Order: sequence, then C-alpha cells, then structure tokens
Amino acid sequence: MKSWRVKRWIPAYAGMTEKNRSTMFGKEINFYGTGTIGEKGQIVIPAKAREKLGIKAGEGFVFFGHGPLIHIIKASQINNVLEKMAQKFESKIKVIKEKIKKAR
Repeated sequence: MKSWRVKRWIPAYAGMTEKNRSTMFGKEINFYGTGTIGEKGQIVIPAKAREKLGIKAGEGFVFFGHGPLIHIIKASQINNVLEKMAQKFESKIKVIKEKIKKAR
C-alpha cells in the first residue's frame, strides 16, 4: 500500500513520525486485502485476517464509524477496548485540567 493512500485514510498518519507510522494505538497496522459487500449486506473478511485475528464463523462484532472509517471489534473484546479508550481519555483530561490550573 502506498503511503499517500494511508495518509488519506488515516488523518493522524500525517503527524506521525517515521518510527511509529506502522502502528496505531500501540498496535501494528496490517493490510489484509480488500472485500466487497454482497446483496444481503454481508462482508467477507479476508482469510489472512480471520486466521491472524482468530475470527471464527458465528462470532459477534461491534461496528463503530469514525469519519470515513468503520472500526470492527470482536464483541468478546469490546469491554477491553472501551476500558483502554477510557484510560486514554482520563489521562488526556488530567493533562488538560493541569494546564487550565496552571494558566489561572
């Protein structure tokens, strides 16, 4: 995948250093292939992705939209993901509150 495509898909990519461009949220970014949506709205997840991520038939998922992106998270992992997101927000809120306090 050419980097200009990634820059278009991931706005934060442009602000990343060369060292951390292959990761997002501390995880490696992998390109597994492309897919299409069938007439019934079904999406086929590439075999390589299913294998690497341990996705089995009948497994549930949660879908989030973020601009033009769709995030697909295993339902079994949603609590873990939300907990990590909350921790990141809490730390950012703490920093903002400290800056506001110093500015007064």
